[in-house]
Amino acid sequence: MNKIQTIETIQKVKKFHESQMDNLQDFLNGKHVEEPVCISKTQCEFGRWLYGRENNIEKNSGFTLL
Repeated sequence: MNKIQTIETIQKVKKFHESQMDNLQDFLNGKHVEEPVCISKTQCEFGRWLYGRENNIEKNSGFTLL
């Protein structure tokens, strides 16, 4: 995955994360949630991408994630 693809993926998963946070807020406010929030940081779309075998952040930035 190159730098442009990484940025596009980050933008996509950011939108997903925001929708999950909206779902969580709705749940906490007693509303029915169609798609429940993932409870593990590695189970949501972003977590699978971030912590997956091919860690693109580490490849493209030089940072090491814990």
